[in-house]
Amino acid sequence: MVIRQLRRCFPAFLALLACGTGLLRASEPVFNLKKVFESTPRSWKEWPVAELSPAGDQIYLLQGSKVQIINRKSGQIIASASYEDIPCNSAVKLQGWDLLPGKAEMLVVYCGSLLLVDRATLKVKRRLLPDPPDMLGRLELSPSGEMVAVSVYRPGAVNFAAHQYVVVVDTKNWAVLHRWPADDSGLSFSSDGKLLAIGRKKVNDKKLVVSCGVEIREVASGQLYAEWWKSARDVCPGDAQFVPGDSNTLVTLESVYPDFVFWDAKSGEIKKRIRSPRPVHTFLFSPDARWLIADVANDPGDTPE
Repeated sequence: MVIRQLRRCFPAFLALLACGTGLLRASEPVFNLKKVFESTPRSWKEWPVAELSPAGDQIYLLQGSKVQIINRKSGQIIASASYEDIPCNSAVKLQGWDLLPGKAEMLVVYCGSLLLVDRATLKVKRRLLPDPPDMLGRLELSPSGEMVAVSVYRPGAVNFAAHQYVVVVDTKNWAVLHRWPADDSGLSFSSDGKLLAIGRKKVNDKKLVVSCGVEIREVASGQLYAEWWKSARDVCPGDAQFVPGDSNTLVTLESVYPDFVFWDAKSGEIKKRIRSPRPVHTFLFSPDARWLIADVANDPGDTPE
């Protein structure tokens, strides 16, 4: 299954889970996805991703190159679109999206490109970035929706580090506000949108990770707020997430053991750990930080699902 962060509609559903057999609210099936999809996905690359609309009455559903808007109660398809006519060299096509608060558009990540899409018709309005042959790696929308941060890389580049960077874009006029180099980029805005945490990794000549770190930037000025590194033999703090409402605390997954690690954002010191009974793939917080939801394996030896 795939967990999507429900920033604006968490009270409506505890979690929205997209799977091959049905759409679930806790343990209660809402409707069967076989009404929508002809067959069960053949691989993880085809698993659908779902997210509720801000009002909680519609479901945005994507699978492969197909996007749909579905009535949450009836399961009726309201709008549908396919992006198969857009050139794509990636095995994973539709990778995710974010709804722009208060706007008639949404952002769609398709084949490594960031698309501005009409929320009602699902038609592409424009391709925003990056310029080919660079591809988008990750996307993070600020809590207010006024900025979006994306990590960019160039597949197959000889000097890979020279073609990895993070850009911050103003969603009012789509102007690039900042561009910073990056080795590997997990992205997370603080709740007030003033800070951006960027996960970093350093590799040796054999492309083995030797150290991991976090770089925190002040979004308005672009100035460096904090930076710290740890040995890859210890806890790798890449892909850090700010705790909602707390700009001083970052949370990561330990790379070896299934621990949630809470870090002091400024100093890089560990505040506490929470042990998970099973391996964790992804996790998210509720907006009030009272709940932490994890995507875990069924058994300790399984791959997370």
